[in-house]
Amino acid sequence: MYTQRLSTTLSCTLLLAVASCGDDTMATTASESDASGTSSSPGTTSNTSGASTDTDTDTDTDTDTDTTAGVDTTSSTTATFCQDPQLTLCSGQCVDVNSNPDFCGGCDNPCEFGWACVNGGCTLECGELTNCSGFCVDTGYNPYHCGGCGSACADNETCADGSCIPACQKLEKVCGADGCTDTLSDSNHCGGCFHVCPPAPSNGSGVCDGLGDCTFDCDDYYYAEPLEDPTECLGCDDSEIMADGPIHFWKLSELNGTVAADSIGNADGTYHFGMGELTLGDDGAWMPNDKAITIAESPGDFPRVAITDFTWPAVEFTVELVVKLAPEALERDVHVFLSMATADDKTNEVAILHNLTGDENSAKGIQVTIGNNNRRYPYKINDGEWHHIVVTWKSQEPDPDAEVDPGIVTYLDGREIGQTDGFLDGYAIDPGGVLAFGQEQDLLDGGYDHAAQMIGSLDSVVLYDKALPKPRIKQHANTLQCKKSFE
Repeated sequence: MYTQRLSTTLSCTLLLAVASCGDDTMATTASESDASGTSSSPGTTSNTSGASTDTDTDTDTDTDTDTTAGVDTTSSTTATFCQDPQLTLCSGQCVDVNSNPDFCGGCDNPCEFGWACVNGGCTLECGELTNCSGFCVDTGYNPYHCGGCGSACADNETCADGSCIPACQKLEKVCGADGCTDTLSDSNHCGGCFHVCPPAPSNGSGVCDGLGDCTFDCDDYYYAEPLEDPTECLGCDDSEIMADGPIHFWKLSELNGTVAADSIGNADGTYHFGMGELTLGDDGAWMPNDKAITIAESPGDFPRVAITDFTWPAVEFTVELVVKLAPEALERDVHVFLSMATADDKTNEVAILHNLTGDENSAKGIQVTIGNNNRRYPYKINDGEWHHIVVTWKSQEPDPDAEVDPGIVTYLDGREIGQTDGFLDGYAIDPGGVLAFGQEQDLLDGGYDHAAQMIGSLDSVVLYDKALPKPRIKQHANTLQCKKSFE
């Protein structure tokens, strides 16, 4: 009896089991403890060495929990193995070495910053660019990898939109499929690639001004509104001219007859057709139906417009005219547009001409004569285009309230090309005389010279008895020479 009891006690001690293997009191205590659920029962078995935990109680309740990594809770929470065979245990983590940049291809192979792990290998991450031998490359514009890695352009080529094209000129840039582009003047790439100029106003077209800034040009017979930052193109008419109060306005728009009408004053002129060298009704410069006269070279008579018994403003004036030299006579030395004579010995009281004569020190181009005193400017207009010429002169004493000081100022196409303060101070042009268009007078209404005859077209001559200020001249240029807008 004693031997059997000792054997039983040793068995229980060696097994360290919590099953009921003692007297009835131990069994009862274990049973009561299981029922309360407040402490671990000697009848409970726990397995913490694997990924799953099995809990068996006397109530036959089973709970199964699977995790990715096995954890030994007796020492730490670090994984000791990975249940998913596709993963690898690296530094206590279960990772995919095919895609994890910290463990790419193995536990000891991290990728450099910015590189991705693809199929177990570190690969440079280039986003929209292309990985060419470890470098991110834009194959659309890289001349060494044009269209693809290793596809190099020739030395005299560049890459545009994935294709090799001839190298760009100086100051040009490659702008996508448009290739080499001048971003200073291209309205689709103005100031930079793909910067498109905004739509132009009605009766205008958007342009890039050559400096990389967007602006607009008005169509023929329209001009930009007279503002610092214009936004509209206005139709051409004579409203700006009339607003400044001219005293004479010869439009030269007749289609027939011999009268060159003064649309404001009473100084009508007479057309002298020569031997047919003066023609009427040619296309003018500033309105859709505007007309002009044209004077061709004449071997005999002297074609011209003459206004007799005419009095020019004595001490202050503005005169403006629109002219175009004929292409066949661009190298001709002298073209006289206008001359005013008051007597046989005062034939150059006022003259405006284009003069290419003189030595190397002479200014060749526009010439203005007042009181037989000349002012020459190195601005040529022998290009076969319409041009607007204006001369203002004032000989009165300075007036602090006046907009224009005494002197002469000359303008070409709305821009000042010369100014002389105090020019002919105190001088006065005599009353009476003859005003001629297209010819020089060496005598009063006579002494004409074929060599000085204008060969080309004349459209509108306007005369004022005051010197107009510069801002108005610019606006007149836009109105009277309306096929071309002057900024």
